[in-house]
Amino acid sequence: MYRLPQGGQNAIRIRGHERLLLALLTMTCDDLASGRRVGANMSWSPVTLFSLILVGLTIVTVIGVWRWRVAALVRRTHELEERVMQRTAALQMATEELHFLAFHDDLTTLINQRGFWQHADKLEMESRTGDKMFGLVLVDLDHFKNINDAYGHRTGDEVLRHSAGLMQRQCREDDYVCRYGGEEFAIFVVDTDPDSLRQFAEKLRATMEDNPYKGERGEISFTASVGVAYWLGGKDNVEAMFGRADKAMYEAKETRNTWMMWNPAMDFESGQERADTDKRRFSAD
Repeated sequence: MYRLPQGGQNAIRIRGHERLLLALLTMTCDDLASGRRVGANMSWSPVTLFSLILVGLTIVTVIGVWRWRVAALVRRTHELEERVMQRTAALQMATEELHFLAFHDDLTTLINQRGFWQHADKLEMESRTGDKMFGLVLVDLDHFKNINDAYGHRTGDEVLRHSAGLMQRQCREDDYVCRYGGEEFAIFVVDTDPDSLRQFAEKLRATMEDNPYKGERGEISFTASVGVAYWLGGKDNVEAMFGRADKAMYEAKETRNTWMMWNPAMDFESGQERADTDKRRFSAD
């Protein structure tokens, strides 16, 4: 019994059967009527010749149809395999797109809040095992509500995209830029130190001030308040680090268009200030 080829390893062999058929048609055979051996000089009767020719044509026809059917099945198999590969690739692309949307902001394509905490856990683990220091920079656009009120939310969205691009260009490939919620952004600066973080914060603040958004309605200037905190090591964690950076940003927003780095004195804030900080921190939840 013949089987379809699998993986191109088993070939369909038909020519052997064709040679066997030709041999059967050319060799001597027993007389169908009398059972006597047909001699070389004996003439074939018309009935016998017709029967042999009919049998031969039937066999050739059957083999031809069978070969055509096998070829059709092989083509169909290849078509199905190609369709399965296309469907699999499409499914993989859809899965990757859903994963991207789950951890990225659809407006700016930056990491979203969920992605922020995913990277936070990774950085925290790496810092505990490898003794690496990293910094957290929180950025809040000053008076952003005024931009929305004056130019509309669509233009406000364009300003957010523009701001996100400025932040990405200031960061290295290994840093993580996140839109945490609304007009607030968070940046993980990896493999750094406090002095480098101060320089980064000032450069980022100046970049935001010196690069207004240019749209159909002209230039829209904006500034940002920046809060900075760094990894303390030991039993420190990113959640506490976020709280320190948020306190520093709260101090920066008192004057706007400036940056502040956390220091222990900021921990002695009033109860109302702490409540405002927590409210602002979790406003995107």
